[in-house]
Amino acid sequence: AGNVSRPPGWNAWRAQQSAIRACERARGPMSPIDSTRKAVTALILSLVGAAIVARVVVLSLGERPPARIRMVWLSDFHWLPAYTHTLGPPCRCFSYGPLLCDKRIPSALTFPYDAQACLDAASGSRWGQYGCDAPWDLVESALGAARAATPDPDAVLVTGDYTAHHACHFPVSDPAQEGLRIIHGVSRRAAEVFGPGPLHLRHAPMGSIATAVAGNGDFVPGYFLPNVTAGALAEQPLPYLESVADGLRPKLTPSQRSRFVRGGGVRYRIGQITVLALNTVIYSPAHAKATGLARGDGGDDPFGQFAWLEGELWALERRGARGLITGHILPTVDQYTFRLEWEPHHAARYARVVSRFRQTVSAQLFGHAHQNMVRAFPVGEGGVDDGPPLFVAAAVSPVYNNNPTWWSLELDARTGKVEGATAHAASLAAAGPGAPPEWRPLYTLPERYAPHDARTSAGIRALAEAMMDDEDLWRRYLFDRVSGAPGWSEPPESEAYLPGKKRPPGLPGGRAAVESGAAQPPFRAQVACSIAHGWSQEDFDACVAAGGPGRKPRPAPEAPDPPAHEDGGGTPFAVGQGGAPNA
Repeated sequence: AGNVSRPPGWNAWRAQQSAIRACERARGPMSPIDSTRKAVTALILSLVGAAIVARVVVLSLGERPPARIRMVWLSDFHWLPAYTHTLGPPCRCFSYGPLLCDKRIPSALTFPYDAQACLDAASGSRWGQYGCDAPWDLVESALGAARAATPDPDAVLVTGDYTAHHACHFPVSDPAQEGLRIIHGVSRRAAEVFGPGPLHLRHAPMGSIATAVAGNGDFVPGYFLPNVTAGALAEQPLPYLESVADGLRPKLTPSQRSRFVRGGGVRYRIGQITVLALNTVIYSPAHAKATGLARGDGGDDPFGQFAWLEGELWALERRGARGLITGHILPTVDQYTFRLEWEPHHAARYARVVSRFRQTVSAQLFGHAHQNMVRAFPVGEGGVDDGPPLFVAAAVSPVYNNNPTWWSLELDARTGKVEGATAHAASLAAAGPGAPPEWRPLYTLPERYAPHDARTSAGIRALAEAMMDDEDLWRRYLFDRVSGAPGWSEPPESEAYLPGKKRPPGLPGGRAAVESGAAQPPFRAQVACSIAHGWSQEDFDACVAAGGPGRKPRPAPEAPDPPAHEDGGGTPFAVGQGGAPNA
């Protein structure tokens, strides 16, 4: 036995054990108390050891964290504290006053308004009316329904526009302070409804509230965010954003707050997934108008946000991690005016950044449009159609004739990809003056548009191409975009379509063009092209000119021979000039 090899430390261990036994002999027999204490200690140690062994065994058998992240997504509350159920859409359901902000605001209401017409048009519902922003009862109803349907979500995303439209007409002495009160009130109530607990409530800062969760409407006047710096965060906190941050609940972390109050984007974590929330108001053409700046005064990278986004995505790529991008104003063509929502150079740069990290960004979530929409990301090099899809949530507010809506998402816990998405809506038409709206699941992706998988860019593009010929698919999409509200099948030229949000005169498809008798692009082609090719105005216009996505460009008509003249000369007739009708 003396020749048996002992492990390192054997002799030291034997000496330690001998010393312990010598101490026990010197102390004498243990008392009952000591005996009990020793037995309890031994039991605890054995239980701890068993737990460790069990943990090791479970891990060895392939234990995994939860496979899905359940997220509640709400957008565009537009709470209107002055909502009056006895007033109707002609006066936006509140007794508004004269304009209290700068006269250059393009969305100013007519004052004074026709009080009798407003009274006659009222539905009398305390839950809200089509054509008006949301009363508090509707805000509470939406939050309560979301919590009831998803009792313990892993995250809640709010993509901005807490404040009602036309804040500069609020019947108050200080519209900006009223706007802040609205933001803080909705944010705090959402935190109360979904907390306390392990929930991580996520603000996509203005619409997250600097704009994705600060939407454009969360600034008073709308889109008004002055002192934009080029290429870097503002050196000092911007006072209005500081006031917004003070009331957000749960509170922003110090690092989040530092970026938010100086105009930048904010980073959140949901399990293994990173969420990057952008300030998007600075990219809108309306921002320059609201602030009185020349377009482009913020440079190519306002607040240095693109550089920050690229750095965040690069860090995720190096770790092999994945992320979501969220904001308020979508960087694509909308479905009202069919114009690009961002300045073209900003939209192009954003698309380049996301394309560079197309394997790192899992999805893009935006609000602002008040309609449920999907957008395919541009095809990559070599025709690879694997870019991150973009989703737009319809609003809680019914001001643009949508039924109040919120979304529940299921995300892959490791990749952040959208595995399932369900739109929940309440029909205001079915809610009586005393009967609350009934919320129910409206439709679910990917089942709704099968076999086209609207969770992927390739599937979304296929959906857009198919709806050009598939009447049932086309009507489903029209119904879904406004969550089944009355007038869902009407084109934008109809009075039944989106009361309160008509296209500005002169834009393609606008009422002025219709009344003039000018030829209009088919509405179906416009919608489908905005889905499949909505990332640049040029691509969208080319798609519409071709007759829709998947169509070959139409050849230009041959010019007719010039009319003969007696003198053999003269100028050929120029189509579209001199009052002649367009071809």
